[in-house]
Amino acid sequence: NLRVDFMVNEGLFDEVQNLMSMGLTKNHQAMKGIGYKEIIHHFEGFTSYSETIENIKQNSRNYAKRQLTWFKRYNHAKWFNLSKVDVYNDLIGDIISNI
Repeated sequence: NLRVDFMVNEGLFDEVQNLMSMGLTKNHQAMKGIGYKEIIHHFEGFTSYSETIENIKQNSRNYAKRQLTWFKRYNHAKWFNLSKVDVYNDLIGDIISNI
């Protein structure tokens, strides 16, 4: 949710509007990504601004869940919790020691 809020505050709606003004439509592959397709839907008048942001957040969460499910099938994968890393070099050392 925070990531989506950041992207919106940094101009995601303007980015989509600029791309559309350059001729890109909802049919272009680049406009089918999470965030882009919801904003186009908003510009077409189907959702409000706040509904659009909530849809982007929900679709982002759903995609993240699918990614985690996909990665869980790799039992040999080593997971790193970046929120618990104090120093960048500690992470590098941990990665190297696990290779």
